[in-house]
Amino acid sequence: GGKKVERKTRKCKFTGVRIKVVKPVGGGDVRRELFAEPKTFGDVKCQGCLKGHREKDIVLCDGCDAGWHLFCMTPKMQAVPEGNWYCSGCVARRARDRARRRLAVSVLEAKRRKEG
Repeated sequence: GGKKVERKTRKCKFTGVRIKVVKPVGGGDVRRELFAEPKTFGDVKCQGCLKGHREKDIVLCDGCDAGWHLFCMTPKMQAVPEGNWYCSGCVARRARDRARRRLAVSVLEAKRRKEG
């Protein structure tokens, strides 16, 4: 036997395709894999070329579940990344959210200093 893992499935909010979430028991990187009948693989489309071919080369964003072929990304990826991966839209959104939180904290701190 190998390492024990916990498997769950969920539905991609963009494509409706079932995704298998594989989480090692006791910790470790979570993997997300397509969990679909072969006839439904065509439902997953790359956001770059809008095609669903070469499913094994499509990586799904951990933020929005959008799919991208490794070779349609800029820069191109050589292999499916270990752990979480976020598309450029989600990277930008996460950066904006962090900046907003930092701004809110500094505004609160300035207000406290002024009052105190």
